[in-house]
Amino acid sequence: MASTNETLGQTKQRHKLELRNLQSEVKAFQKKAKKDRLSKKEVETQVAAMESALKERHEQELKAFEAETDEQDAADSSTAAAVEAVDEVEPAAPSKQAKAQEKAQRKREAKKKQERERRERIEEANKNTVSERQIEADLIMAQLARHGLKIKDIPSDGHCMYHAVADQMKQKKLPIADPVTGFQYLRKLTSDYMLAHADDFLPFMALDEAAASPQEAFATYCDRVANTADWGGQLELRALACALRTPIEVFSAEGDVLVMGGEFGNEDDENATKLQLTYHLHYYTLGEHFNSTLPESNRVKREGCACWRRQGKPEELPELDSFFMKVQFIVNSEMLVVHPCAKLVESMCPGYGKVSCEHGQMLQGQAAALLRALGGADRGEE
Repeated sequence: MASTNETLGQTKQRHKLELRNLQSEVKAFQKKAKKDRLSKKEVETQVAAMESALKERHEQELKAFEAETDEQDAADSSTAAAVEAVDEVEPAAPSKQAKAQEKAQRKREAKKKQERERRERIEEANKNTVSERQIEADLIMAQLARHGLKIKDIPSDGHCMYHAVADQMKQKKLPIADPVTGFQYLRKLTSDYMLAHADDFLPFMALDEAAASPQEAFATYCDRVANTADWGGQLELRALACALRTPIEVFSAEGDVLVMGGEFGNEDDENATKLQLTYHLHYYTLGEHFNSTLPESNRVKREGCACWRRQGKPEELPELDSFFMKVQFIVNSEMLVVHPCAKLVESMCPGYGKVSCEHGQMLQGQAAALLRALGGADRGEE
């Protein structure tokens, strides 16, 4: 609760600290919930209750400040009116009491102005703050851009992994009964495959130690996979890829693309069917989330560009890893002001700006996304 000695600014700072602490408590609760095998609905209900209680208390404390301010303003008005009445009756020199009241009023007004300006500065700073979600999304989008893809949002309801796979199957024209309710079919398919291949999954699972046997605990786990809104993870994704006999690629901010069921693909055929998802840790406050992907409409084909052909370079775009490393080095060295994004592009692609160059345009887009993700956020062409 608010201390009687707190200013409005101190109260708001405490509120921010309490919100951060709540986020830590929510994460700890989510980890415990996974161990306790709570359903996503139960987790969401508990988290919502925690957030609602804190929000309600914060609102009550701020309303108390507003009421106190209104009372003070009313008292100030009464005092000012009384002083004016005295002045009208007796236009004598201001008394010591009136001077003290006037001085106190000026202090209060100055304090209000400072608080208002501080609040405006905080709001402006928050506008320019890049969230963890945005940083993660920028890193994932930079990876997807190299494959001509972009993120397609999937609702967060505990079935997001299965919804994302169903969406990919619809896009790749793979048989699925109904893209809307297809997640139920995929849950059953995953559960059945895991039960039929228990030896492939049991050694990697943390099961309920209170169960009569590992087999019984495993059967209970698989039943929850089929019939509840439990989150799907790597084990379920592996089972799904094997059951569908189709590779599933997972893009994340952590590094290389994770491939499940790679043995069912054809590395020599770029057009071979594969399902492509994105994995996020910060997309929603509740934690892990899967999205689907879509082809980027303006995808640059990897068939070379004018500037590289002019220089007798191979008819294939160079790998961008060295370019990314160069951007990373410059960000770390704080040299972006003297070597901004466009200069990086020009140094990697000498024909950029001189000829119509798809390669240069692609690098520019890649650099912009990467710089945002690394904190450079387009510091400009100065």
